[in-house]
Amino acid sequence: MVKYFSYLGITALAFLLVLTNQSGEKTTTPNCCQSHWKGWVRIEDIPGTDNGYMLPESNFIRGGTAHLTQRFGGYYRYWVGLEYEIPCDKNINGDQCKMEWYGKSDLGISLYESDHGATFGGYKDSATVNCITVNRPPYFIFRYGKVALDDVPELVNNPSGWAKYTIETDNGTLRFYKNDKLLKEMKTSSSIGQLKTIYIHFKGGGRVDWVKLYEKNKLVMEEKFSVNGVTGAKWYK
Repeated sequence: MVKYFSYLGITALAFLLVLTNQSGEKTTTPNCCQSHWKGWVRIEDIPGTDNGYMLPESNFIRGGTAHLTQRFGGYYRYWVGLEYEIPCDKNINGDQCKMEWYGKSDLGISLYESDHGATFGGYKDSATVNCITVNRPPYFIFRYGKVALDDVPELVNNPSGWAKYTIETDNGTLRFYKNDKLLKEMKTSSSIGQLKTIYIHFKGGGRVDWVKLYEKNKLVMEEKFSVNGVTGAKWYK
């Protein structure tokens, strides 16, 4: 079954994606041509109050990986995410791009099942894939623009070991791969427009070894997290 969405949030991961303000104006950041990785943490406590905050790159880029994990005593569950805003002097077509990353979840840290996914945030809309370790359809996310699938058993995934993941948009088609094996594909008439932000997100902690971004199958950016506390994104465009 296909659902049609009229919002830009990502359900439980909505804290990771803010494309426009309430007036519909595009968000901007100072010095946008000098982008840095940001870490996000959102904690949901027992009464259901959500608390989120941002971490600087000096907090989570270390030892050759981007590693976001903590134990939050007294909290039932939490989500973390890596965000990178595309520099303002880079024009990337969000409907013809691909992101690969090598990562793993910190299973055993979260008190609940573990999620793992990624998002392309565009100036018009977004595309999101979210896997989960158990078959709970409400928590699958496979969305391109305002079109989404609500039951995607192909996204039941155990991300405890290191693996290569890929999210790809191709002029209305959304694809998701694990270790170069296609897990799911959806064709729509959606468009997200120029790429604004890329995200990699986890429930209960996770780490990423490297990230590569492609436009029309041409490598345009790679990040190896090789220097502690410093964004090392290398652009080829």
